[in-house]
Amino acid sequence: VLMYGQPYRVTLELELPESRVNQDLGMFLVTISCYTRGGRIISTSSRSVMLHYRSDLLQMLDTLVFSSLLLFGFAEQKQLLEVELYPEYRENSYVPTTGAIIEIHSKRIQMYGASLRIHAHFTGLRYLLYNFPMTCAFIGVASNFTFLSVIVLFSYMQWVWGSIWPRHRFSLQVNVRKRDGSRKAVQQRISA
Repeated sequence: VLMYGQPYRVTLELELPESRVNQDLGMFLVTISCYTRGGRIISTSSRSVMLHYRSDLLQMLDTLVFSSLLLFGFAEQKQLLEVELYPEYRENSYVPTTGAIIEIHSKRIQMYGASLRIHAHFTGLRYLLYNFPMTCAFIGVASNFTFLSVIVLFSYMQWVWGSIWPRHRFSLQVNVRKRDGSRKAVQQRISA
């Protein structure tokens, strides 16, 4: 499904509760292994992750300030961690990736959910079309409209006047010498 030669940024988004177990856990390892159709692993990447540190005082103040939202379920005490597994992953055209295995190396970790995100690194015209679709659409439609309007205008001028530019008249002066040696200048207008 990935396009050949296109660099991708692969990240894992973890949703972890700020529980005492996760705080005491410290660092843990996240590994991704990409495999082919036959099940052969072609690429592996590992990153270490941990919850952001928050002191007991900060956690207590946070709980007091957001206590009403916490009681009614509008807020949760959790952290979203984004783990960059591949900064620039490129698909191999001869050995394409068909799947990935994600391993979290910890037995005691508590988590709400995880999601794998694959972002394409676009450059040039693809970058503009992806990030500014409305602006590109406006510029494209306006340029097409302008080009077609100029063609219609020139076609109308050709139809009304017979030509876009007026015909040029050339003057040609020819010196004719008679046999007796006298010269006579002849001027004739030629329409081109």
